[in-house]
Amino acid sequence: MRTHTAALALTLALLPLAACSEAEASPKACKAAMHKQYEQAKANGKEGSQPAACKGLDDATLQRLAGEVIQEQLNGANLEQDLKDLEASMDAELGTPSP
Repeated sequence: MRTHTAALALTLALLPLAACSEAEASPKACKAAMHKQYEQAKANGKEGSQPAACKGLDDATLQRLAGEVIQEQLNGANLEQDLKDLEASMDAELGTPSP
């Protein structure tokens, strides 16, 4: 569940934030910064902002990179275990036993 929340937070934070700058931005550095921010968002649930390494990239490039980061994370995610953890957490909060 946190994976999906983090993916949405990353996408929403990055899409509208393409800014022009005099320095040439590196898509590789931007993607690495997005991966780092994604992992932090999964851990703490907080929405990030556009990484400094992404400043100066156009919207299309930011969207492509964000999509790649999210896809890579989802491909590596253990969604079944995340669902079981979420169910156990909800059961614990409601005071009902897990099956």
